[in-house]
Amino acid sequence: MDRPAIESKVRELVHQQGVVLLAEVELTSRLDEDLALDSLDQVELMFSVEEEFDLEITNEDAEAWTTVADVVAYVERRTQPSAKAG
Repeated sequence: MDRPAIESKVRELVHQQGVVLLAEVELTSRLDEDLALDSLDQVELMFSVEEEFDLEITNEDAEAWTTVADVVAYVERRTQPSAKAG
C-alpha cells in the first residue's frame, strides 16, 4: 500500500474514533489535544489499525503516537516488505 492510501485510511480510522469531521483530521493533528481522543479512543484506534493493516501493535508503540502523522509513519514502516521479513 502506498503512502497516500495509508494516510487516507489512517485519517478515516482516526475520524471513526473521534468527534471531528474527516476534513478536520490533518496529519499534524494531535490525537488528544486537537482531535479529543481520550485513552479509550486511542486503544480502540490501535485495535482498528491492527485489524485494517493486519498488524500486531504493542501498547508501548501505540502510546508513542502523538499525531496522525505518527500513526501513518508507524503503519508505513510496519507494512514495508523489509519490515515483514524480520
